[in-house]
Amino acid sequence: MSHPKLLIASCAALALACSLITNLDGITTTSDGGNSNSLDAKAPVVDAGADVKDAKSPADTATFCMGQDADFCADFDESANLKDGWDNIVTTGGAALVESTKFISPPRAIHAGSSNAISDAGFLKVLSNLGKGFELKGKTLVRIEADVRFESAVYGADDYTQFISWVAQGNMGSPTLGVTGIVRTGANGWAMATATMGPIVYYPMTTPPPEDKWTHMRAEVGLGTTGTLALWFDGAIAIAMTSASTATSTPSNVGVVVGYGAPSGYSPAVGMTCDNVVVTLLP
Repeated sequence: MSHPKLLIASCAALALACSLITNLDGITTTSDGGNSNSLDAKAPVVDAGADVKDAKSPADTATFCMGQDADFCADFDESANLKDGWDNIVTTGGAALVESTKFISPPRAIHAGSSNAISDAGFLKVLSNLGKGFELKGKTLVRIEADVRFESAVYGADDYTQFISWVAQGNMGSPTLGVTGIVRTGANGWAMATATMGPIVYYPMTTPPPEDKWTHMRAEVGLGTTGTLALWFDGAIAIAMTSASTATSTPSNVGVVVGYGAPSGYSPAVGMTCDNVVVTLLP
């Protein structure tokens, strides 16, 4: 069996974008001001002794998102329409995006994934995810926080699944400048992966996320030719890169994608449950 990167070689330069992240059609930009409290991704301050919940507890507010000061928040609690607040929802190739009764803030979360191992069906992308576009307005650091529950699965050497993505663009609708994703692969394990004009670059996690249990994720991507990557699970640092190419030039927009993506024929039966997604744009 060939490696997934060979499957997507015909997708022009951005192999990662073509293979896994999402169809960005319909994503529009938003700019809500957001939180100006910048966090240095190279020197995070966390409480290592606690189950880190940087955002306010749902018990403190009517809903989780009512307690947030951010550019975007989705707790999936106010509406049974999972797309509410998002710009795009994509389900292709037999993958599913459904309401989940396993949640952190009641009454619901989302589950994205495939209940069956994906059979090889050519170059079809297998996707189940939600997308949201943002106008950066000079900001370059995009933070995503969420409560996530990754399912365990046995990965073959060529298997490749992506769960969360940052898509750097010039003006919305213009060519993609770079893609960064949180991925799990058979060859590289858990990693963050970037793709600009060259091959996919993998940055393995020093501390991978737990599987089959909830964990609080905080991930930050600095967008640019010399970008940054930082990732924490329950306050434990998993990645801290101060020099990673995340875009071929300075982007003016970014798309955030949450869910499941895989090249057809190269993913086990696996999925992710997600709740309380908070996106903040920082200088």
